[in-house]
Amino acid sequence: MNLRELVSALNDFASPALAESWDNVGLLVEPSPPHTVNTLFLTNDLTEEVMEEAVQKKADLVLSYHPPIFTPLKRVTWKTWKERLVVRALENRIGIYSPHTAYDAIPHGVNNWLTKGLESPVKKAALCAGSGSSVLKGTEADLYLTGEMSHHDVLDAVANGISVILCEHSNTERGFLSELRDALAVHLQNKINIIVSEKDRDPLQVA
Repeated sequence: MNLRELVSALNDFASPALAESWDNVGLLVEPSPPHTVNTLFLTNDLTEEVMEEAVQKKADLVLSYHPPIFTPLKRVTWKTWKERLVVRALENRIGIYSPHTAYDAIPHGVNNWLTKGLESPVKKAALCAGSGSSVLKGTEADLYLTGEMSHHDVLDAVANGISVILCEHSNTERGFLSELRDALAVHLQNKINIIVSEKDRDPLQVA
């Protein structure tokens, strides 16, 4: 599948226009054309370890939920890990695409996946993948389910009779990748191979 054709299909699946204004979404790294994508590689965070996995699995495009390029890069050298990601991607002709908050906004996106984890009766739940403090603050609900909130925002919520479940930032997002793989396979009519990273994991480890 041609890269431009695939990017257009990904944009149809979740329009970048739905992303927050501060976000950096869409095609972030593009190898020189023409570029054919046979294997689409899904990850929540594109770390150096995950990039090496993508290289080994001969990925042609990495879809990273979190944009690896968020603050502008002034140079592309071997000095920082994010610069090295770009170097490795271009050396191996791997594109990088990020949907981030566009996937939070769509009805079949990350927050919809989060609701599937609720089993006990809750009349009104407010959910936000990732960091939910600013989004959930002031929302009337019985339960807040998100990745992280400030301590004071948690205190405010509890004082107002709201239960709070914090799952750590990326734990509210990473599990969506398997569901995304199946949804994209249907959306792309099984024209390409889609795999989920096995190396992608929460950066915080319990000792």
